[in-house]
Amino acid sequence: MTQSAAKRESNPENLLKEILKKLDTFEIKIDEGIYPPEESINQKFIDEVEDRKDRVAAGEYRRYKKMDDFLAEII
Repeated sequence: MTQSAAKRESNPENLLKEILKKLDTFEIKIDEGIYPPEESINQKFIDEVEDRKDRVAAGEYRRYKKMDDFLAEII
């Protein structure tokens, strides 16, 4: 056993801090795999989403209260 490993085992607080630090690192890595970095979302896409949102709010598209209502209309 290395000296640092022995030190961790003898001090539960240090061991807990190390575990939490590793968990934070794991969480960041998982997020990177699931969510794209913010800088990868270009302005053109954001503008298109905002435009569609405004058009829906203006009543240009139909809204359905339930998914079943939508499906009944298209099937």
